[in-house]
Amino acid sequence: STLLQTRGSIPFFWSQRPNLKYKPKPQISKSVNHMDGFQRHFDSQIISYGKQMIVNLVNQKGSEKPLEQTFSKMVNSMANGMVRYM
Repeated sequence: STLLQTRGSIPFFWSQRPNLKYKPKPQISKSVNHMDGFQRHFDSQIISYGKQMIVNLVNQKGSEKPLEQTFSKMVNSMANGMVRYM
């Protein structure tokens, strides 16, 4: 059995504007259809690597909580049997 790990940013449109804080608050874009790019990202991952098991390393509290919540909702609404969210 083989395991291949890929890492990256959450595949929807968000940013962190630089300021004097150590971790600027993430901002999720409200003017973009996130699902199209999100699905294309996972389609590409599945073509390249097969089934996907997502391990979320985003802080589920504090300023990153909205990122985690949005990501979780998007994975669940995608309902792709090749993608498993831990």
